[in-house]
Order: sequence, then structure tokens, then C-alpha cells
Amino acid sequence: MKKSLLLTLSGIFLCMTAQAADYVWTGNADNQWSNSKNWSVDGGSTSYYPQSGKDNAFIGTDAGTIRWEDCSFWGDTENVTIGSGSTLICNATNRDTNFNVASITLGSGSALQFTSTSTNSDFALARDLTVNYDEVTVAQQTYFDATGVTQWWGNSHTVYLTGSLDTTGLTGSGTIDLLAFKTFGDAPTFDYTGFDITGDSSVALSFSDVTEGGVRKIAVNYTVLTVPEPTTATLSLLALAALCSRRRRKA
Repeated sequence: MKKSLLLTLSGIFLCMTAQAADYVWTGNADNQWSNSKNWSVDGGSTSYYPQSGKDNAFIGTDAGTIRWEDCSFWGDTENVTIGSGSTLICNATNRDTNFNVASITLGSGSALQFTSTSTNSDFALARDLTVNYDEVTVAQQTYFDATGVTQWWGNSHTVYLTGSLDTTGLTGSGTIDLLAFKTFGDAPTFDYTGFDITGDSSVALSFSDVTEGGVRKIAVNYTVLTVPEPTTATLSLLALAALCSRRRRKA
């Protein structure tokens, strides 16, 4: 009896480990994450979808809006990549939902949204989360929006914001939002020291971490510094040189 039980458990374990794979979104059926017809593994069809702690999910560019219903149940996916122009909506169908993804990569112009169909819903981190922004631009802002749930609990976990900001074409000054959520309890700790805002020397960049109306926002502020035109700079130098020469003659 014990041997039979052990063999059964071993078989279940092997099936679970065998399912871990790299899943690529095809969208061949609908917009539902949990439909295996929307995924491929090694270029072929699969009877599963990302659902274990070793799975990696890849959503390409311009894939439209994808819905991950009850993402607490299948929330053990290790890494999720969302390509430019694509949106992933993680919808909680229960009162309390634990999100157990390790890292998320957001392409420029993509979006990750947390919503809920239940009243007074909470979203909670089950472990530390890394959110990597792949060259955010002002023209194609990238959003991590958790304002669609009542509270987003950190449970003493840390959210690491990494990536970079493309400063090409920036003019004037403004703000590029990275993350927004509602919180009235145990908020996660945020670490954005790994986000590169060195950028171009002609653009001043800084982080903004504010809470307004119960919504906490983390963003990057930018100001394009005024750079003199080459002709103006040259004329200024000539005028300064003439002034210095005049003073020397008077001396």
C-alpha cells in the first residue's frame, strides 16, 4: 500500500515537473490566459498553459489584451514577459488573492493591470517581485497599474523596479509614471536603485514617490536642460574674449 502510494506521488511529481516549460503566446483561440490553445511550447501545440513555479510566459508585441482570471490559482509562473503594445490584466475572482510571480518584464508601451470582480478585494504578494521596464519612453509609456483592487498588500516583500528610460526626443518637462496602486495596509517596500536614470546629460531625471487620494505613484520626473545653439555659444565666447582684452589694455 505504501509503495503504491509512493509511486503515485512520484508520478504526480514527475508530471508536475515535466509541465514546466517556456510558453509563447499565440492567441489562436481567444484572450484567456488559461486556454491552452493560446500557447505553444517549442513551436508546437500544448495541452497546458503557464501554471508552475518553473514556467516562463512570453507575450509578444501587439498581442492585444490578455486576461488572467483568478491569477492566484495559477500564479506560480516564474517569469512573465509582456511585449510592446500588449496588455495583461490579472483579475482576482476571490476576496484575497496571492500573486506569486517572481519577475515581470514590460516592453515599451505595454501594460500590466490588476483588477477584481469581487467587492473589497485585496491583492497580496506571495514573494519578492522584480518589475523590469524595457526602455520606457514618453511616447509609449509603460504601466503597472494596481488601482483596480481595493488594497495591494506587500506582506513584508520587496518590489524591485529595474530597467531604463529612453530620453530620445524628450522636450520640456514632465512625468513618466511607472507604477500606481491603492494601499491602506502593509504596502510593499520599493527598491528602484536598479532603475537606470542616468540618461543623456542634457536631461535632468529624478524619481517621484508620492501618495495622492489614497493612490501611491512611483514615476520618473524629467526636465530637458536648455543647451545654447553653437552660433550663440560662439558669439558669447567672442564677446567675453573682447571684454577681457579691453580690460587688459586699460590696465
